[in-house]
Amino acid sequence: AADPPAAAPQPATGVRAAVEVTAMDLDVVATRDGRPVDDLARDEFVVKVDGKPVPIDYFARVESGTVHGPDLATASPDLVLDALRADTGETFVPRQFLVYFDDQRLLPQERPALVEGLRDFVTRLAPSDRASIVSYDGSTRVLVPFTSSKEELLDGLLRLEKASPKGLAWQAQYTQTVRELRVSRPSTRSAIVRSWSDESAARDRSSLRELSRSVSALAARSGKRTLLLVTNGYEWFPGQTLAQAFGPSALQQFDQDISDELKRVLSEANAAGITIHVFDAKGLVAPGDASERLPSAVNPYSRQQNFRDSMVALSSETGGSLVENRNVFRADLDRVYREASSYYSVGVTLSGLPGTGARKVEVRTTRPGVVVKARKGFGAKTADDAAVDRVEMALL
Repeated sequence: AADPPAAAPQPATGVRAAVEVTAMDLDVVATRDGRPVDDLARDEFVVKVDGKPVPIDYFARVESGTVHGPDLATASPDLVLDALRADTGETFVPRQFLVYFDDQRLLPQERPALVEGLRDFVTRLAPSDRASIVSYDGSTRVLVPFTSSKEELLDGLLRLEKASPKGLAWQAQYTQTVRELRVSRPSTRSAIVRSWSDESAARDRSSLRELSRSVSALAARSGKRTLLLVTNGYEWFPGQTLAQAFGPSALQQFDQDISDELKRVLSEANAAGITIHVFDAKGLVAPGDASERLPSAVNPYSRQQNFRDSMVALSSETGGSLVENRNVFRADLDRVYREASSYYSVGVTLSGLPGTGARKVEVRTTRPGVVVKARKGFGAKTADDAAVDRVEMALL
């Protein structure tokens, strides 16, 4: 087969061209003791699909956004499609960042530290980078469409600060429900917990559907695509925390779950090679609730863990990371930018893969002491899927 071209023509808007996918392209970040490892060779990687080793057909290293390889001859078709040629002749991959604030859950005091860190993040963006800022508070608000303008992005963060998130209303409802459960009879507790569970499930499903749409819109962008999700997490089994605190019979293990919605977000992200980094906005949390006069009826650790599981899944399954227990985020945002700029592109030809549909993917390296991160799932996008992505991007 002929070698792929050195670079593909790229629309000025950064829209991904609609082509049939021929390879599974994996962005792999390698570190040792938290420091990047940039000298791994192709034969030091092992890729498994559904538990079976598969040959690596494409391999290239991206360093500081620049593609290293002999005229991209060893790079995957997806990387070739996304690559641009600089005035100096170097081939580089543009970066696309979608910053998504889940404001329906956030409390006013939880945003300032992240906003401050994002200001520093914006100032280091390169001219070829594009970023967008989105807020979800029951509906999706685009504060800043995709742009390379640092002034517009900083202005968007300023406008975000002036708009109070809606987490206070939900927190007040939760506190009131806990008080009702404290004084209720055992015979009525199940009804109270079930009502809370139903409301929580409806809210979380709506939130994740909107998140999935934003992921789809990001998929239509060309280049290295990264989503920064700022949230407090989603309770995998809505109502689980209260059921654990006020009796195991309150819910039947459990009446509600949001697995399907979480899987849809992960499927969208993994099919497009989107890395999700989740920022737990709670920061360092003291045990207990200062608003409660009585000892807490809900185990703070159990509650935190019930919401944490969803954040772990969204980040680890897409090759990203969960940033938690932080009150300062600058170092973590620096790392996110570095990982979006320097990584290995490892590709496998689809025709050689066993099975169809969604597949489990595992990437590791044979070099001792080196840890790698990559997406753990894959599903090829069809032309119709790509068309839906472009529609979502236009709507977003």
